Amino acid sequence: MAAVVAMADELVGAARPQIAADLLEQIKAAFPDSLGARLLSLRLDLAGDRPSEALDGAREALRIDPTNPQALAIELQARRALGESGEGIATARRRLAAIAPDHPQIGPEPPTPTLAGIGFMHLRQGRQLLAQRWLGEAAQTEDWPELAAAIAQLQLESGQVRGALESARAVLDKLPDCLPANLVCAQANAELGKLALADKHLKRARRFDPEFELARRLYGRLRVSRLELPSIPELELPEMLLARARRALDPPDEPVADTESAPDPVGEYSPPSSRFLPAEDAGSGPDSATETPDSHVPAATGELARLMEAGRWPAVLELLRGSAHLLDPGQFVSLPPEGLPRLADELVRLNFSELATEAYRLAERRSAPAVSEPAADDASPDN
Repeated sequence: MAAVVAMADELVGAARPQIAADLLEQIKAAFPDSLGARLLSLRLDLAGDRPSEALDGAREALRIDPTNPQALAIELQARRALGESGEGIATARRRLAAIAPDHPQIGPEPPTPTLAGIGFMHLRQGRQLLAQRWLGEAAQTEDWPELAAAIAQLQLESGQVRGALESARAVLDKLPDCLPANLVCAQANAELGKLALADKHLKRARRFDPEFELARRLYGRLRVSRLELPSIPELELPEMLLARARRALDPPDEPVADTESAPDPVGEYSPPSSRFLPAEDAGSGPDSATETPDSHVPAATGELARLMEAGRWPAVLELLRGSAHLLDPGQFVSLPPEGLPRLADELVRLNFSELATEAYRLAERRSAPAVSEPAADDASPDN
């Protein structure tokens, strides 16, 4: 999804707005509230000499994501196209300069640094205490929603969970759709054990972030398996189409077998004749009698279990990169339970949200039996 929006944005920049508009209609049909699609629509408004519509749309986008540099830049560009001057332009330039000081829309003479700009500078450089101090001072004189949202996030990261929750709620009182504030509320509520409230705020965020990237990272960081990670396989379709188009334009070379210097076969693709056999011995060995193309899913899961049991996590990651799409979540019961949380984290990072959800759920279901399992096995007459 994000890649498709980016490609359409490139078409606007390349003066091919009609193709971008056609693609935008397909995106909006599937995800009408997508923030990325909204920003693309605003770019088309500017390209089509509709600055009033672009300015109104930029204001709405900034109610959703106050720190979005694209929305801030579109607001400034639209104001200039409408011939505005004075405080409106100056404020728009200051806000954009605070978030993205090198943005070309600011112009050759950047505005004098503001308290907010200094605060966001410290935030970009990882100086959280200084950022919180300067942004707090800026919030005393500037009623910018991005200040309050950033302060809430800083409070959360510094362990001030309840303070962050109060700050984020104050933002949501004015901007109920604010994406950063909803995500702060989600994480704070989850850390306080209020999972139903956390889930509510994540669902709000998902309306405008259909790629679910921010919320997916949040699930991975909290390891909260009881929250419902939405099953949205249709989101993968644009990415798949884009990947297929790229492969069609630049097809990969057919892999060539190299018996002397073959790499670790984990996650590697090879031609059908040897796909399910070790790369260094693609015609012999015990696997050649049992592994067939019809059994690729159990084979992938079995290899994953073997690597997890051995603690070979670099190899696990390589397998996931190349073969995660072959994994069957129904086979996860055969995986070592102590490795399921880490497996879920890796799947989250690779954007396999449904597999990650199943791994989290299974880890939670098996966590209690996993503690008593050794004693039960020792007492079992079968052992």
